[in-house]
Amino acid sequence: MKLALSSGDIVTFRLTNGKELQGIIEKKGKNNLKILAENGVHYRVPFSLVQKKWEGKSAVHLQPIAKVEQILPVILSESQRLLENSGLALSVRYKRRVWSTHFRANKHIQYGERCLMYQLTPVKATDNVGANLRRFGIHPDVPSRLAMLVCHEVSHAIAHHRYGPYIAPHGRQFFAVLAELVETEFPQIRRRIITALNGSRNASD
Repeated sequence: MKLALSSGDIVTFRLTNGKELQGIIEKKGKNNLKILAENGVHYRVPFSLVQKKWEGKSAVHLQPIAKVEQILPVILSESQRLLENSGLALSVRYKRRVWSTHFRANKHIQYGERCLMYQLTPVKATDNVGANLRRFGIHPDVPSRLAMLVCHEVSHAIAHHRYGPYIAPHGRQFFAVLAELVETEFPQIRRRIITALNGSRNASD
């Protein structure tokens, strides 16, 4: 099982109180796995306590619906557009083989390949993106998840610029900015992602 698990796999594991959780592997260590669980908490779990969530035929339905490269230009360009519209001169970058998707103050917004793959995979969204979609009553389909991811990361940058560096990462100022972007920008970003995804399907026909 140790060799069969890798970053990006969706797994189940049990806590010491017996509760079973589902999560995604972010990092594979020598003796344990760093897992982002569905409750938003990170855990370090021994290999022996982890099982892959989906095996065999069911795994076919959990493959990404498109390659990351298909939607990446939209993700990067829309992020850059929102930053420029807000007067922010930050770079937007993409990093392969990592989950880490984040905003670094006065530096950049980064999208990790594993995180984008997760959003492209038709599984229940259990990360911050899923929580945000539920907060605003938006159906969590793949285009909405990707559009929300863009709004989420750019909201961090705008909130930092507007309110200063000492606000809570996911506090009221952050959600005020996110609400603005969801109302004014989310539909357009989602449409552009759908166009990119449709281009992927047409190319495979």
